[in-house]
Amino acid sequence: MTLRLCFIGMILFFSNRAISESWHEKVAVGMEVGPTGAQWGFSAKDDERYCDKMDGAEIVRKCYQANCDYVVVWARDGDYAYYNSKILLKAPGLKNRDPLRESIHEAKKYNMPVIAYCVVQQGGHYIEEHPEFLMYDLEGKPIYHRFCYNSGYLEAMKQIVDEIMDYGIQGFHIDMIDQGFGPPYGCACLVCKNKFKEQYGIEIPTSVTWDEAWKKFLEFRYRSSVDFEKDLYQHIKQRDANVSVDFNYHGNPPFSFEVGQRPVQHGENGDFITGETGIWGFSALTVGLNAEFYRSAVPRQRVQVAIQRGVRMYHDQTTRPLNDIRWELLTLCAHGAFVTMVDKLGFDGTLDPIAYSRIGKAFKEVKEKKPFFYHKPVYEVGIYFSSKTRDWVGREQPAHYFTAFQGTHKAMVYEHIPWGVLLDENCNAEKLKQFPVVILPNTGILSQDEINMFRNYVEGGGQLILTGLTGCFDKFGNIGKYLLEPLTGCEFVSRIEGEDNWVSLEPLQSEEEARLSIEIEHTTVNKEDYKNALTMPVLVKGPTGIFKSTTAQSVGKLWKAYRTQRQIEGKEGTDLPMSPEAVVGPAIFINQIGKGTVLTFACSPDYATGSEYALPECRKLLINAIRYLNPRPEIQITASTFVETVFLNKPDNGGYYVHCIAYVSPPQTIPQKNRPYILPALIEDTPCFRINIKTMRAILSASTYDKTTKIDMPTPYQIDAYITNLHEIIDLTVN
Repeated sequence: MTLRLCFIGMILFFSNRAISESWHEKVAVGMEVGPTGAQWGFSAKDDERYCDKMDGAEIVRKCYQANCDYVVVWARDGDYAYYNSKILLKAPGLKNRDPLRESIHEAKKYNMPVIAYCVVQQGGHYIEEHPEFLMYDLEGKPIYHRFCYNSGYLEAMKQIVDEIMDYGIQGFHIDMIDQGFGPPYGCACLVCKNKFKEQYGIEIPTSVTWDEAWKKFLEFRYRSSVDFEKDLYQHIKQRDANVSVDFNYHGNPPFSFEVGQRPVQHGENGDFITGETGIWGFSALTVGLNAEFYRSAVPRQRVQVAIQRGVRMYHDQTTRPLNDIRWELLTLCAHGAFVTMVDKLGFDGTLDPIAYSRIGKAFKEVKEKKPFFYHKPVYEVGIYFSSKTRDWVGREQPAHYFTAFQGTHKAMVYEHIPWGVLLDENCNAEKLKQFPVVILPNTGILSQDEINMFRNYVEGGGQLILTGLTGCFDKFGNIGKYLLEPLTGCEFVSRIEGEDNWVSLEPLQSEEEARLSIEIEHTTVNKEDYKNALTMPVLVKGPTGIFKSTTAQSVGKLWKAYRTQRQIEGKEGTDLPMSPEAVVGPAIFINQIGKGTVLTFACSPDYATGSEYALPECRKLLINAIRYLNPRPEIQITASTFVETVFLNKPDNGGYYVHCIAYVSPPQTIPQKNRPYILPALIEDTPCFRINIKTMRAILSASTYDKTTKIDMPTPYQIDAYITNLHEIIDLTVN
């Protein structure tokens, strides 16, 4: 701010600062409200129906009535400004009106922070008018929907945010800080070519090569995104240090190198991290995973997650049932996020009162339950995520890596094991100590520093699980020298081509196989018939290697699948699993190191659990390995697989808040396209379910938020609860 403000202006200035200095530190719920009709860009500039009824004051009033802590108001997209801009085209229907100014004026009545939504990457009129900012692909062709971060676009963005800041906003939500979500890849414009050669001494690659030159190009892309974010952030802060800045984050699955973001490198450049969920793009299961992923990327910052009011996507003008909204909202809050509900106005700018009624009810519930959210989680298992493996093993098919990571998470949720995320960029010995068990799910690339870190973790008493082809690749994503033998106690022999691999266990052969085969029906054999019985293998789909033991104890048998003559001749694929043919090696290796243990799967029960062949036996195999290594966890829960549980320590460490959230989506019919891939049905019903909780410390008292929940305490160390709500909080005080 400058000193030319009058006395009244100074009063307003300081009152605004009081809001903005800490607005994001204690909030729980808010709204993002913007128009729909120009989101894809290049809309008709003379269509005055668009935003004709958009009213900033009415938006704020509705948000206040819906129990919002803050409101994010649409200020700029790829086509238009929604304020009186001297730089950007204004939405045609607004004429002389200024929704941003109207919003800020109305919000002062309620002491409500106003955050400006401002897009960075989007095709539309602005990029059409400024071809000098275009991104270019590796072949030198323009990418007409993306701006180059190294062009003069940064200075243009600074002018845009300056205009918006003059209104007295409390923060910016900067959206779409990406470099595209697939090919063609950029940028190879003249500016980037010169800058790249200056930094690395070589020319920018002209194709995807997956070699040292491509490694440098990926680093160049990552750095370009970081520099843009940091420079824009510093510019805003130099003008007003109290205006918050957050960037929409694309560092988590399903995003890969294509978007130009790494999990930590691009997660920590704002005042807090912001991501999004929604079953249309991230699945129902990954709602909680996304929040925990963001939290791991920026452990010292708050996490904001955006969800949408609509059934299918942000702009579809529908409203989800109340229970569907409650499920996603309460899941995110339980996982430590504050939540922004995105609402899109009608084409003319009108609001849907039914939507705000439902959102208001859900927000009211969150505020009433807020004392039970945002506490330190209880962890048992750490799920390790490797950005190196994402980039260099997953490459342009990142789901091949993500499936193992997400399958591990799925197993933890289904079996109610407290879990958290560990990221290779910021993982250290201190973080590992938070987790009694750590899983490396098909972590193909591990540096020597990482290997040393995990060895120290195990020697100190940590329990480590490795799956599939962990550590089998070199830094460029090719099968390389296996450096894990001192840790795993086994040698890598070869990779099995194809994912239809099988595992058998013989529980009568050893205590280890008995414990690892619990609840796996294929291992059930009568003792008297054991000598004559064949223990049937179970399909464990996923990347698999043949290993041989050096110091580890080997357990179970790994089977390769039959190959038809046509498959052998390369005339037929192996996507559909074939039956098991022959044993090729052990399935599991158990190696004692210091005070801890390393358990190595030659197969991939994690990948199988996340795949289309998600047999419960595969999940149980992974869970049994955890329970083998950590037989007496701090807390154990038994409940239906559709119930997600989140464990939080009470502030005084005298017990736990156990959040129980039920996902009860009814079956769907055949979809209109892409059969059989369907979106889950909306949640309409209130479920009922039972849950059993066992603790290592004696339970002194147990209570629930919902007074209709019935609780029994059969022993001082366990409770049984019968819940008739979508979300329940069990408050346990322990000795």
